Amino acid sequence: MSHPELQPWLSRIDRTALPPEAARALEGARLLGVEVRLRSQQIVLRLEVTARVPLSQREALAAVLLWALLPEVAGEGDGAAPGLPRGLGVQLDLRLKAPPWGIPAEKLVEEAWPDVRDQARVLMPRVNGILDDIAPRLVENRVELEFASDALRDVVEKAGGARILEELFRKETGLPLRVALVVPAPPEKPEETDAFEEGPDSLFADEESQPEAAAEAEEEDQTLALYQSIVQQQVEEPARAEESRGGSGNGKGLPAGVVRGRRIDPAERPRPIRELTEEEPGRVVIEGEVFALETRETKTGKLLVSFAVTDYTDSLVCKFFRDPQKDPELPADFKVGCYVRVRGRLAYDGFSRDLNLMADDVNLVDRPRRTDNAPEKRVELHLHTTMSAMDALCDPEEVVKRAVAWGHKAVAITDHGVVQAFPAASHVAVPEDFRVIYGMEAYVVDDATPVILRAPQGLALRDAEWVVVDIETTGFNAIADDIIELGAVKLRGGEIVDRFQSFVRPTKALSRELQELTGITPEMLENAPEPAEALRAFFEFCGDGILVAHNASFDYGFLRYNRQKYLGEDLLNPVLDTLMLARSVLPHLRRFGLDALTRELGVPLENHHRADADARTAALVLQKLLDRVAQEHPEVTQVAHLNRLAANMNVEQLKPHHVTILVQRQAGVKNLYKLVSRSHLEYFNRTPRVPRTLLEEHREGLLIGSACLQGALGQALLRGASDEELDEIAAWYDFLEVQPPSNYRSLVQEGQVTEAQLQEMVRRVIALGERLGKPVVATGDVHFLDPHEEILRTILKHGIGWREAFEGPCYFRTTEEML
Repeated sequence: MSHPELQPWLSRIDRTALPPEAARALEGARLLGVEVRLRSQQIVLRLEVTARVPLSQREALAAVLLWALLPEVAGEGDGAAPGLPRGLGVQLDLRLKAPPWGIPAEKLVEEAWPDVRDQARVLMPRVNGILDDIAPRLVENRVELEFASDALRDVVEKAGGARILEELFRKETGLPLRVALVVPAPPEKPEETDAFEEGPDSLFADEESQPEAAAEAEEEDQTLALYQSIVQQQVEEPARAEESRGGSGNGKGLPAGVVRGRRIDPAERPRPIRELTEEEPGRVVIEGEVFALETRETKTGKLLVSFAVTDYTDSLVCKFFRDPQKDPELPADFKVGCYVRVRGRLAYDGFSRDLNLMADDVNLVDRPRRTDNAPEKRVELHLHTTMSAMDALCDPEEVVKRAVAWGHKAVAITDHGVVQAFPAASHVAVPEDFRVIYGMEAYVVDDATPVILRAPQGLALRDAEWVVVDIETTGFNAIADDIIELGAVKLRGGEIVDRFQSFVRPTKALSRELQELTGITPEMLENAPEPAEALRAFFEFCGDGILVAHNASFDYGFLRYNRQKYLGEDLLNPVLDTLMLARSVLPHLRRFGLDALTRELGVPLENHHRADADARTAALVLQKLLDRVAQEHPEVTQVAHLNRLAANMNVEQLKPHHVTILVQRQAGVKNLYKLVSRSHLEYFNRTPRVPRTLLEEHREGLLIGSACLQGALGQALLRGASDEELDEIAAWYDFLEVQPPSNYRSLVQEGQVTEAQLQEMVRRVIALGERLGKPVVATGDVHFLDPHEEILRTILKHGIGWREAFEGPCYFRTTEEML
């Protein structure tokens, strides 16, 4: 049912039977859609209302709406609605058009919270009653929900609570609020009356200090007493301490590398810190890097040594006491950054409220280091340093030192769009046969992209038949995702002469987000034709016409891949991209999405994100653009002439793809600097962009590589391009890159591709290099030196607002690891 046809029905509803709030909400209400779900025996009415309807009144509103819309279904009248059984239930999906005028946001949130909470309980059954005792708190444009513990917060978070609650608050208040799930900060530590004063930035608490406040809780006293008993046991072990000091007591009896106690037998394997629990029996051994160290004097004159150790699985604070009059001085090598093996007992610290290790034995040990033992070493040709803004962690000097230590003969520096790491890398002393390869990963925009691909020669614009298409899919990857709707309209002589629409049965489930975006539900696809049947009918409709789409590379990629997959045929129609045409005809615009173009050209945008409706909208946009061409460019009279208009595009607004550039000889250094300068001064738009024509102009002395999956070749592989298309793209490069499939772990986790498909992409690139006679190199797209630093890059990226998944373990690999 199309909602514009039903809109007058809203004005005919008898509102006298409705509660006041429900009646008021229908004033100016707009019907967004009607959906019949035969399987669940429900009709869903989607309404945009002008006032919030309390949840308690929606049942009455639903009954009145259903009776007015379909009295037969509601149980009234003599007949039954065609194809619909009696007694269907009704579900209201209400969305507040805008927040009520003059009511503070805090009050809106407070009033809506009970209904938000009750709806959330239905949408998230596992949350159960966790939200019952929570009161929302509005902080700027954020609703904070405070939970009593991390565990309760995690239950809601894992159920998708933040996203669901945000959507409910938006529907109930009309406000674009974010939701933050928080826990209260731990209580402040009690003041201590020790000989030293606890600083506000101190990492460690003093276990020997006892709070003097009379109101200290009994439970904390018991915990502290237990903790101190462990400390006392360790301090008062004269026999073992005497043995460990060799009986001298003057600091000269400890073996080399022993900081405290005895030497730990190397056969005693350290435990991963993340596996340790408070209930561990006896003593445990850990090993890791010291990243914080503090020594303090206590009231009794002893020194408390506290140091934090990480083994990159987790971290743990270790502590021991030493007597400055009897115990040896700490070795100078025992400092932040050293690597230690520690043996001791675990205890809960009542002050820091965390698990600590009371150290019996502390040894300095060699840090485990990765080595490259392959007889023939690799060379890394794709590596980012800290000069790749907020994206990488590699220190340029450490990169060169690591490559030299591994016996590599060279290493490349390829930061995003910049060359500032070159001086630091060049100052490292290296063997005579070692080379630092200077380069850059550029953001290249293809300013030579045609408006129309395979343009028919000699065909007049007035005689062309345009088939404007649009598709809806389950995702963005032609290989891993499905087409679920095909839509097309034929445009001839400025008039729409025919239409096509078909759902397509998918092979995977529809996500909730996709259903909300498109309005397409699983029930609508139950009886849809299989892909081969739907595609055959679609391409018969298209015939030999010129295919038109907005951002055509997406639609064309899916259509070409699926035609080859299901029909065994290639797609050879001419293809026009209205996105490129709009950029050529309307260069003054900053945005070229379908919604922006419809506003600019005065074209109605209805039922957006449905294939048939978007195809019709794109057809109207195409006709408006062709009218502009006729007015402003009268010399363009043939379809092929449209490609001449591409020269009018603003290059910096084109979508960039990644390209690896390496300096081959001295002339290349000069050309690389020219590219960097002009990309920042003339073509900067969020990133420094290099037009492809400019790169070709300054290509002397440079080698061009295909980069990662963000490169043109990688994007073609993801959309399932044919070998012919890959040959055409790859011919431009000097070398092709393949990277470890684990680098794209996020694509597998999101379901965009499978492990097998990633491996097949690698095989296709290798075969491509063999066909074209181009070298294929294995690169790491390195962003950090060691595997454990991945978490640091995650923190870095989240710190600048990234929430999407991105590359996986992009560390500097040895030859064995790469192979």
